Amino acid sequence: MAETTPGPWAVCGEPPNDSWYEGITIFCPAEGTRVADAAVLNPRHREDARLIAAAPETAAERDRLKESNAELLAVLFQAQAILNPMSGFLKRAAGKRQVHIEAVRDQIRDATDDAADEAIKRAAT
Repeated sequence: MAETTPGPWAVCGEPPNDSWYEGITIFCPAEGTRVADAAVLNPRHREDARLIAAAPETAAERDRLKESNAELLAVLFQAQAILNPMSGFLKRAAGKRQVHIEAVRDQIRDATDDAADEAIKRAAT
């Protein structure tokens, strides 16, 4: 993929000099470079230019959400690994009627708390 001009980008309604396109210019204020030019044929084009100018921030947020989703998925897999063996335990306990319901709830609560603590530690790092 080609390198892009780093953000943030902005919309300029009036060109700062004669070499810039008349219409809407999307530019990088930090570098003073043009990113894109657009004609204004209807009012929607100004809104479209704002969407284009938001591309670097949108891409950064997408990347952050991908990372967050990957972390959440890992925690869910951990929770599943903890709860799957418990499922068998609960089935056996219910079949034998030997385990008191409060003890089962305590074990589930402890396992869930452990998984939540682990997720919080990962999110903090």
